[in-house]
Amino acid sequence: MMGRLLFASLRHRGRQLGLIALSVLAAAASAALLGAFSDRLEGGLARDLAAFGPNILVRAEAGGPPLPFGEVATVEALPGVLAAVGVRERPLVAGAGAELEVASTVDLPRLHPAWVFAGRWPHAGEVVLGARASAPDARVVGTLTTGDRFDAARFVALDGAAVDRIEVRADAGRLAEVVRAIAARVPGADAAAVVRVRAGDAQLARRLRLLLLGIGGVTLALAALTVAAASAALLAERRVEIGLFLALGYSRRRVHGLLACELLAVAVVAALAGQVLGEWSAATLARRVLGAGTFGLTPLGAIAAVSAAIGIVGVAVLVAVQRVSRLDPASVLRGE
Repeated sequence: MMGRLLFASLRHRGRQLGLIALSVLAAAASAALLGAFSDRLEGGLARDLAAFGPNILVRAEAGGPPLPFGEVATVEALPGVLAAVGVRERPLVAGAGAELEVASTVDLPRLHPAWVFAGRWPHAGEVVLGARASAPDARVVGTLTTGDRFDAARFVALDGAAVDRIEVRADAGRLAEVVRAIAARVPGADAAAVVRVRAGDAQLARRLRLLLLGIGGVTLALAALTVAAASAALLAERRVEIGLFLALGYSRRRVHGLLACELLAVAVVAALAGQVLGEWSAATLARRVLGAGTFGLTPLGAIAAVSAAIGIVGVAVLVAVQRVSRLDPASVLRGE
């Protein structure tokens, strides 16, 4: 019986319920846009940071001895560290640049994704040439293009001696923790996080978030007002019907449940459509701002859309409960 009443109401009251659905859709789409774009923005910045390579550099304290080679493994074993590479530089006898000696479970090119590496990393007696480096007597087993001063370098295997620095890739959310751990575990080490985000990029991201947050706030407020007005109009139109339900013995709680089910059914469909629209808008905005963005449903976008829909429907249910609670069935049936 309740199912048939629900279906009949949804079929015959399309105007008011449609207005409520559009309001929920707009609110869910705005919330999903903010959540999904924030998720894509964080992911894009993380990929940009990863492309720069290490985000922590560990050197010997000023005036102190070089770091022992064994400390590379110590750093790499710390929680939050993804990779660590020991590096020692020395000038070439002829030509500009530096010869790098590298050793770790992860080689240097893998720590610098923007570098173009061909071949394999050298063993003892072998060398990898930078793009502008002169050919040595040793066997060449690869080439490396870095786009900076290391293009004039020869890369060889580290022989286990001391290192000038340790380059570290750590979890971006745990940089401060890793820096403190290195200072505590590696005597004589000076560790510092490498800030790679340009001020302009950070400012742009902050402004976009504030803009989307402002648009979302205005949309949610307008949607709540629209839903409250549409719900009041819908209940005024159904005043006699609700009064008849109460006169026939339906409890107010049961009437509340019927109205809530109608609103929830509309909100579920509108929220799903709003999430898809918000995710599509976020992907489009990400392509324009970040240069990359594909359509897909994100957890943050889904949570934002559902939260917005619940908030808007909550307003409608609150209006319905208040109106039904004040309604006197006898007065309604008398036409008062």
